[in-house]
Amino acid sequence: MYRPRILTAPILLLLVSSPCGAADRRIDLSRLTLATFNARFLFDGRPPEGEAGFPWKNNPSAARRHLRDVAEVLRGVDADLLHLSEVENLETLERLILEMGDPTYRAFLVPGRDDFTRQNVGLLSRIDLDAPLLRSDLKTTGPRGGVAHGVSKNYAARITATDLHLTLVGVHLLAFPDDPARALRREAQAEVVRQLAADEGTRTRRFPIVLGDFNDLDPEIEDPSGQKPITRVLEIVKEGDRECPSDDLMNPAELLSLAERYTAFFDRNHNGVDDGLEERSLTDHLLLPLSLAPAIVAVEVFADHDPMGPSDHFPLKVTLDLAAVELFLRGDPDRDLRLDEEDALAVLDYLFGGKPLSCLDAADVDDDGKVSMTDAVYLLNFLYRDGPAPLEPSPPLPGSDPTADGLACRRL
Repeated sequence: MYRPRILTAPILLLLVSSPCGAADRRIDLSRLTLATFNARFLFDGRPPEGEAGFPWKNNPSAARRHLRDVAEVLRGVDADLLHLSEVENLETLERLILEMGDPTYRAFLVPGRDDFTRQNVGLLSRIDLDAPLLRSDLKTTGPRGGVAHGVSKNYAARITATDLHLTLVGVHLLAFPDDPARALRREAQAEVVRQLAADEGTRTRRFPIVLGDFNDLDPEIEDPSGQKPITRVLEIVKEGDRECPSDDLMNPAELLSLAERYTAFFDRNHNGVDDGLEERSLTDHLLLPLSLAPAIVAVEVFADHDPMGPSDHFPLKVTLDLAAVELFLRGDPDRDLRLDEEDALAVLDYLFGGKPLSCLDAADVDDDGKVSMTDAVYLLNFLYRDGPAPLEPSPPLPGSDPTADGLACRRL
C-alpha cells in the first residue's frame, strides 16, 4: 500500500466574515444545490495584484466591469453553496454578492499561500458555517514520488444542510494539465486534498465534498476534446479514506451527455475564437461520496457566456434531493445513536426471532451486503475489546466499512 512521505501537517483555523441572520437561508430546504466556478482573476484592479497578467490588472474600472459580468453569470447558476476559484480576497467576494443582488449569500475566504498570482479560493453560502474555515498546509508526495508539495489554495467548510452534515473541501490545483513537468507536483497536491477530505469524513463524521478547479482530467469520464490525463490526480482524490473502501468519491459529471461534459475552454490554435467542443475540457470537478449518489437529481453546466469574455471556465452545478439520503449509523440497528450490546441483540433478534429492523444497512456491520451472525460477532468483538461507544446526539449519517482493527473508521 502506498504511504506518502509527510513533511508537515498543520491544520490552521482562521476567522472569516461573521455570518448574520438566519442560519439557513435556502428557500427549498428539501434540496441542496452546489456549484463550482473559476471566476478568472476576480480582483479589484488595485495593486498589489501579483505577477500574472490579465486584462483588468491595475484597472479598477475594468475590474468592476469584470465583476459585473461574473455576477451576471452566477445569477443564472443560483446555487446554495458556490465555490469560486481565482478570487483576490474576502472584500471582493462581498462586492460580488452586492452586485448579484442576493442577500441570502454570505462570503467566506481563508487567505492562501499563492504569492505569485495572489489568487485565493472562496465560498458563497446560503447556509452559515458550523465553524470557521479550515485550511491545510500539509506538504507531501504523491504515489509516484517526487518533491513534496502542498496546495496553496484550499479550504474546508463544515456545513449542516437540514440533517446532512457536510464538509466542502474547496481547491484550486496547479495549472497546465498537459505539462509533464507539473504532473508529480499536482499528484502531491491531490494527496493533500485526499487526506484533508478523508480526515473530515472519518474524524468529524461528515460527508466530504471536494470541488474546484483541479486543472486535470478524470480518466473515467471522457470529455468532448478527447484529451487523456497524464496524472493520477482524480484517482487519488476520489479514493478517500484508504482504510474505508466505501468512503470513495464519485464524479456526477458522468451523468452528463458527452456534448455537455466540459467546464473549461482552451484556445488551442490561438486564433482568439471559440471553435466549439474540440476546445472544451472537463477540468473543474464536484466530487461527492458514493453514498450521496442516489440523491443527485440534476447535473448542469452553464455555458451561455462567451469564454473569451468573463471567464474561460463554465459553472458546474449539482442538485441533491435531501429526502433521498437515508441517514443511518452502521452498527446501530436500534437507532439510538450508540454502539452497544443492544445493537448486537437487535441483529440476533432479527435473524432468529423474526423481529423486524427499520434499517438493514445499519445492521450490516461489516458492509458485505447482508445481515448475518458475522455482523453480531463483529460488533461484540469491537465492544468487548474497546468498550461501548456513546455517540454525540446529532443526526446520523451513513457509516463506512469497518476495518480489521474494528470500527475505527465508522462515521455518523
